[in-house]
Amino acid sequence: MRLDKQAARQAKWVTAFSIGLIWYAALFPFDFTANRPAALKVDWHFTQAYTLVDAPENVLLFLPLGFGLAYLLQKKGYGRKTAVSGALFVGLGLSFLVEVLQLYLPLRTTAAADLAANGAGALLGGWLALRWGETLFTAVAARAAKLSFWQAVALSVVYTLALFLATVSLRDAGRITGWDAAYPLLIGNEKSGNRPWRGAVSDLIIADKAWSPDEAARALAGEDKLEGVVAHYALVKTAVSYADLTGALPNLVWQGGSPQAAGDFGATVG
Repeated sequence: MRLDKQAARQAKWVTAFSIGLIWYAALFPFDFTANRPAALKVDWHFTQAYTLVDAPENVLLFLPLGFGLAYLLQKKGYGRKTAVSGALFVGLGLSFLVEVLQLYLPLRTTAAADLAANGAGALLGGWLALRWGETLFTAVAARAAKLSFWQAVALSVVYTLALFLATVSLRDAGRITGWDAAYPLLIGNEKSGNRPWRGAVSDLIIADKAWSPDEAARALAGEDKLEGVVAHYALVKTAVSYADLTGALPNLVWQGGSPQAAGDFGATVG
C-alpha cells in the first residue's frame, strides 16, 4: 500500500513537471504582444520540412504528460480506454491553449502540425502507461524507499545541476557567435519561401552595437550619422537590387519573382 501511494505521488509529480515544462518550452520568453495581428500567424502546413523536423520534439514534450496522467486515471478506477482518452484530451486542450497564446508571441509561430504532434505525444504516453506505468512507478517507488536522506539530497543536487547545464546550453545555442557567415541575409520570408511576411520595408540598417532607444529613433527619422553603422540599404524605389549605401556589403537582390512596386513605405514584400 505504501508503494502504491508513493507511485501515485511520483505520477503526480511527473504530470505537474510535464505541464510546467510545456509552458516554459512553448511560451518562453513570455513577451506577449496584445496588438499583434494574430489571425495572420497560423501555419496550416503539415508536410513541410520544418514541421516534420519539429514533430519528434513535440511528441516527446507531451509524452510524459500522457504517461503520468493516464496512470493516475487508472489508479482512480477509470478504465483503460477512458484513461488514454483523458490523457489525449488533456494534452490536446493544453496544446490548443499554448498555440493560442503563441499567436501573441513575436518569436513563436502557431502551427496546426504542432497541435497534432502534441496530441500524438499525449496519446503515445497514455498507451505506454497502460503497458509499463505500473511497473515503472512501482519500481521507482521501491528504489526511492531505500534511499537515505543524504542520498536523496545528492540526487536532487545532481538533477538540479543537470537542468542548469541544459539551460546554459540552450542559452548559448542562441548566441550570434554561432552564426554561419555563408548563410544569406533574407528579408520578407524564410529561405524555404513558406513563411512570407506581408508588408513594406523602407530601410535596413545593420550596426555592430546595440542602439539606445534615442539612437533607434534617430535612425528611423533618417539621420545618417549614427555610431556603429555597418551597412544601410534604402528600399525606397522599385529596383532589381539595392546597394549598400556604405559600400561595405553586397547588394540585396530580389528572389523568386519580379520586384514589387515600392510605395510610400518602401519595397513591398510578401
